Amino acid sequence: MTPPITTVYVTVGSTKFDSLIREMTSDDILQLLKKKGCKHLILQVGKGNKVDEAAIAAKHGIQVEQYDFKIEPKRMDIINSDLVVGHAGAGTCLDILTARKLGVLVINDQLMNNHQQELALHMKKEGYLQCCTVNELKTALESVLVDKQNTYEPGKNMDKFVEFMDNLLVN
Repeated sequence: MTPPITTVYVTVGSTKFDSLIREMTSDDILQLLKKKGCKHLILQVGKGNKVDEAAIAAKHGIQVEQYDFKIEPKRMDIINSDLVVGHAGAGTCLDILTARKLGVLVINDQLMNNHQQELALHMKKEGYLQCCTVNELKTALESVLVDKQNTYEPGKNMDKFVEFMDNLLVN
């Protein structure tokens, strides 16, 4: 049995990824999170729209905290969370890996060249993080809560990550 997921952190980075925020605050996802023990949902919404915190608390009993951007305190939100769901940007990937958190990367296919897909699929192939599109999020969350993820070992795995990023940027 997996340990309870009491705090979930969602990050969209510096862009707008309203479809991820909408899906994370949908009744289906909130019911799943509540079933797994979620009591606190932190949303970093970037340039996107905020949600109705009071409505979610009333209906699902989950406290919601949301903000546009943070620099340093964002890392604390990741460290203090049991599960991180984020866009598949390189910085977010590295933050989740180095904090050794359970994570789901959601590919924002609205971005130019869909560059997040290759990185997210690589993280999934290596067994570090689950990845999906917004439409596959519920299934990915169900999977990440039962599947074992590989633990990222700083230093030991960094060469492979850097090599992959170099290849991604060159090609």
